Amino acid sequence: MKNIGLMAALLFLLPCSVDGAIAQSLPPSRQAADAAMAHWPAAGFAGATGAERSGRERLLEALDEEWLGTADAKYFRYIESAVDPLIAADGTIEGHDENSRSLNRVALGRELLLLHRVTGQKKYFEAAANLRRQPGSQPRGPDGSLRHSKESPGEMRVEDLLNAEPLNAEFAAVFQQPQEFAGIARRLALFEERARDARNGLMKGRVEEENSSFGEKSAADQRAELHNTAVFMSALVATLPYFPRTEGERASLIAILRRVADAAAHAASEQREEASVPQPTQMGAETPTLALTQRVIAYAIAKSVRLGFLPASYFGNAEALFHDAGEHSSRASLDGDPAGAAAFILASREMEIAPLAKRAQGARVLLDAWFNSQKRVNALGQSEFFHYKWDDFSDSGFSLLSHLFRDFGIATDTLYNPPRSSNLGGAQFYILVSPDIPAKNPTPHYMTERDALQIAGWVRRGGILLMMENDPANADIEHFDLLADKFGIHFNNVLSHHVIGDAFSMGRIVAPGGGEFFERPRVLYMKDTCTISLRGSARPLLTDKGDVTMAASKYGKGTVFAVVDPWLYNEYTDGRKLPSDYDNFGGAQDLLNWLIRQHWD
Repeated sequence: MKNIGLMAALLFLLPCSVDGAIAQSLPPSRQAADAAMAHWPAAGFAGATGAERSGRERLLEALDEEWLGTADAKYFRYIESAVDPLIAADGTIEGHDENSRSLNRVALGRELLLLHRVTGQKKYFEAAANLRRQPGSQPRGPDGSLRHSKESPGEMRVEDLLNAEPLNAEFAAVFQQPQEFAGIARRLALFEERARDARNGLMKGRVEEENSSFGEKSAADQRAELHNTAVFMSALVATLPYFPRTEGERASLIAILRRVADAAAHAASEQREEASVPQPTQMGAETPTLALTQRVIAYAIAKSVRLGFLPASYFGNAEALFHDAGEHSSRASLDGDPAGAAAFILASREMEIAPLAKRAQGARVLLDAWFNSQKRVNALGQSEFFHYKWDDFSDSGFSLLSHLFRDFGIATDTLYNPPRSSNLGGAQFYILVSPDIPAKNPTPHYMTERDALQIAGWVRRGGILLMMENDPANADIEHFDLLADKFGIHFNNVLSHHVIGDAFSMGRIVAPGGGEFFERPRVLYMKDTCTISLRGSARPLLTDKGDVTMAASKYGKGTVFAVVDPWLYNEYTDGRKLPSDYDNFGGAQDLLNWLIRQHWD
């Protein structure tokens, strides 16, 4: 293992109470995350300043990924515990000045937005909105470029882009502000245009007005420019996922990403760590270690490949840089440096899930928002879709399932219209969940025979259909069976697995493992379900107390999966509610493995 030096340093930081065997059984990213949380307790976040504060904010972003990718609630709890002491009930942020000349604190807005989206608490939204307003008060150039401060109105800095633009993009996506994307793209493009040295493709960290000169460079200058390029790549990769596929500027940003990724990979492969003691650094610092820079670039490239922003051929560059960074690591690069730990966690995780992503790279899953089209009012008073939706981070959403699909290299999309050959054709997977009844939606869209024929035709041609029903009090069963019956599957209009309050054992289902679907034993939770009857070639995948709870059916070249409950929504997958022996998230991983086998094996 080429990262043994870094892992030894991280494991040294683990408290003695941690069982060594358990720690060693975890993947490196989780070992590093656990070690970082032990070394930099959440209670110390509020008192951190300067480089350490900036580094801790990057660490929170890394722990976001660990929580969403593992469903281990301790990572979410750490973020919550770190941020809460800073936020008053009205959303005021301790020590924050909206007129501050620094944008360093703005990065915290993404954590606040995550906490709001998960918990619904207004204080987090108000705090995030306060931070998002700050870039708007910063001076701008005549072309709209973001300038660093009133004291230096002609200067642009790369770290300002990393702190501000991902928050701007997420806010615009969540709160229906598509007009913001053009400005975000323009600010990123303007910086790249002025900061990039055409000779080697690397970037300055700061540029003045419209003039940039590039003279002779020392080794330290080149090291700093490589790190600036890595920071810029991080800003792009954190921002791009929020751009709608139809947004015109998205393609131009992807072209910029490819250009700077080429330059960064080439330059990084030629640089080697100097024989000096590395100094703790933050993202955007002028004297970064090469190992930190390599990990940031490796993470940015690997994630871009997984999300489809860069071709698969780029992954080899990321892998080589990651391994090289491991060879040059030392404990000195971690002590007092949460940014270094964050870079290792993020890059390690991308390396760990890369084999998954390769299996289904380029595939697309469509989630229905027609038969289940429930809406609610958000913090800005806007009407938004929710309940089993990809971008719903609350208990009712599928945000963890969405993250898991993307870990497998599968792009997530939503269908807001009736299913037709024209809008199903580009997807390999289609998910229908808990169709509406009047009690849930005053104007439900019931399944029709035409809808059923369109979907069945798509399955016959090779599509993979997931049908997630519910109990009769919460979902339409009668019309949904127009479709299910075509595959030899029938949802029964009965109530099963009824759960009273938090008596979780009433919804306990044991999957024994060793079968077609569950390769290892799982304890699952399903609350208030229907049951399934089968005929023809349809077959059970899981039964409980004599009732079929999961089933499959081959239909032409395609496959249908049916289950009696929308069992993979956040409330019962994100680790915050169910007792630890329940493993719906592990069941979700089994589901995706099974789905991929149906399509590619």
